[in-house]
Amino acid sequence: MNAQEGAKLWRQYIQPLASQGYRLISPAPTNGPSGEGWLKEFFSACSGCTVDGVATHFYGTDAEALIGHINRYHQVFGRPVWLTEFACQNFGGGAQCSRDQVFAFMKRTTQYMDSQGWVALYCWFGEYSS
Repeated sequence: MNAQEGAKLWRQYIQPLASQGYRLISPAPTNGPSGEGWLKEFFSACSGCTVDGVATHFYGTDAEALIGHINRYHQVFGRPVWLTEFACQNFGGGAQCSRDQVFAFMKRTTQYMDSQGWVALYCWFGEYSS
């Protein structure tokens, strides 16, 4: 779905929930190269919409890349971050994280997110160790 269609559906189905007291969290693009661009287009197309937090997903094997990703989303979109899916997972065809790498990844990323007041929520997707 393109961002303009997403904004249209947001106005129709999601925006009315703001008047009922719900916190409205953005669509959650992946950390892939097109995710941030799609979300920027969504915000442009949904000017005046209530968006209380920005959601994203992250799949990768580098804890520092995840930290950089959520920092960037917080800086670019100026809202609390909801990391609604994340895992030490390689979708690029390379080696998957070992069990020890998964635990190290999770320890580093969750300790960091727990120390940031602007990380509203995070949800581990699963363990895919090799």
